[in-house]
Order: sequence, then C-alpha cells, then structure tokens
Amino acid sequence: MTVLGVLLLCACGSGPASPDEPATGPTDDPTTHGSEDGLLADTRGDDTFFLDTASVHVAESDPVQLFLEVSGHAPTPCHRVAYTVSTESADNGTDEIKVVLTTVATDGMCAQVLQPHQFTVPLGTADLPVTVRVGDDEFVKTIRS
Repeated sequence: MTVLGVLLLCACGSGPASPDEPATGPTDDPTTHGSEDGLLADTRGDDTFFLDTASVHVAESDPVQLFLEVSGHAPTPCHRVAYTVSTESADNGTDEIKVVLTTVATDGMCAQVLQPHQFTVPLGTADLPVTVRVGDDEFVKTIRS
C-alpha cells in the first residue's frame, strides 16, 4: 500500500523521462507556466476553479489600477489555474470587468485531492465607478471613487 502511494505521488510531479519528452504535472520551474506565479493568463480551461474568497484592491495611482485577490481550490494538484479578463459597458453606463477563473489539467496521474491556491489577477486600469464580476456572479463588487 505504501509503495502504491509513493508511486502515485511521484507520477504526479514527475519530470520528463527523456530530454525529448515534455514534463508533466506540477513544477516550480516558472519557464513551464504562463507566468511566474503559475497562472495561465488569457486562457480558458475546461475544468472548474472553486472560488472561496475574492476582493478587489485599488492601487493609489493615476489612472486607477485594480487587482483581484483570489483564494480557492483547483480539482487536483495537477491542475493549473487559468483566467480571462474582459471589460464591457453595462446597461447603466458604468464599465464592468468580467473575470473567468478555470483550471487546465496536465497529463499524467495525479492524487485526487483539492489543491489550494491564492493569487492576484491584474485587472488593469479603470474609470470609476466600475463593477467587477467573477465567474457566474460568484463575486460582484462595485468600486466607487
């Protein structure tokens, strides 16, 4: 039983078997990710990201810059978090920033446990007021001046 557990854990984070084969599973090497924090920017995955909390931080700058602080879980340690950010004009005349959080599975075997994640998504500059929507309205916040 112990050997099976060790093999399962090793398979999840294993590197390439040969120099010609790409690495699979999670890694701390930032060159294999979409960014240094492992997020895949401007990417939509096929799997769910389970949002626990979100908050918007406003940088004291001109123009105003917004950042979304996120805490949640990926389905397994072998899933990478992906996000897209889009800005639209709402019916009431204010701008809306929509954030979609998903995950992308890597190849190979992986332990079936939720993987916690905390990260920051840059939302860019905005004219206030602006409404930030995450997912299917899992988090909605209007930022006013």
